[in-house]
Formats: sequence, structure tokens, C-alpha cells
Amino acid sequence: MNWQPSIEATFLISIWMIGHLCLVGAVQNKYKQTSLLAVLVCMVVVYSLKPATMDLFGYSVYFETGYWPHAVYDREITEKGRPFEVEDMHGGDETGAQYVTRFPNEPGFTSTLQWFAGVLPRGQFLPRLTAMGRECISDTLVFIVISFGLFSFVTASWNLLSHQLRYHERK
Repeated sequence: MNWQPSIEATFLISIWMIGHLCLVGAVQNKYKQTSLLAVLVCMVVVYSLKPATMDLFGYSVYFETGYWPHAVYDREITEKGRPFEVEDMHGGDETGAQYVTRFPNEPGFTSTLQWFAGVLPRGQFLPRLTAMGRECISDTLVFIVISFGLFSFVTASWNLLSHQLRYHERK
């Protein structure tokens, strides 16, 4: 998308705030389901479009290569429109065993990410807002995180709604 960075940032922050404000509707039984659906849609939109912020670039490169990027990378490398490869990394970033060097004490996380990286497509598939500059983002990794969050959100919402139904039935 080719919007001005301030418009993009305002758009993302607005959708994020609207999503959180929609939680107010979850208090009333009449609007509970609509409110939770609106929150869900807003958060998926924000996380699907947001640019690389904080350590999303690092995790994306880690997902795609197995190595954590310690160096700063030129935009020409990250704007190629293809997955980030080990060959794109600066010397020293690709030392040690893949997926183990950065998080040696987290075998569940590293083996899960390594398995996902082996079976799922890599690279960026969706257009991204560029409010913070364009960097490599692995859309598959973002969708995995969204899916885990979505599953947790739906499970928590389902438990809340079913608990309230059982409570009202007992009355």
C-alpha cells in the first residue's frame, strides 16, 4: 500500500483501538457475540497489515533461516519479494546449529518453529503497510501466531459464554 506513513500509523492505531473498544459490548448479553466477532476481525486486520515492528523482523528471519539476525540489513535485501535466505545474512549471523543457537534452552519452541518452517511456505504473500519501513516479514509465521491467538481467544470466549449460560440456567 502506498499511503503516507502518518496515515498508515493512524489507520493501524485506530483499528487497534476500535477492536479494544468493542470489548465494552461483551459486557451486555445482547451484544456479546457481535462484540467478540468485531474484536476478532479488528485484531486479524491489524496483525495482517502491520509493518515489521520491534522483533517481528528478527523472528521472521529466524523462522525462514534458523538464525537470528544480529546485523542491520539493507532494504534492498529485504525488498526482493522472496523469502529471506541464509545466503542473505552477514557473516557471523549464521554460526552454530540452525534453530538452536538463539534459544538453546527452549527446545519446544525451537523444534516447533523448525517443523513449521519445514512444512509451510516461507516469504511475504500479503501487501504490508510501510509506516515503519519495509522489512522481511514471514506471513506464514504471522498466520501461525494469529491462529494460536485466535484459538485461545475463541476458547476463552466460548468458556465465558457457556459458563454464563450454565449460570443463567441454574437461576
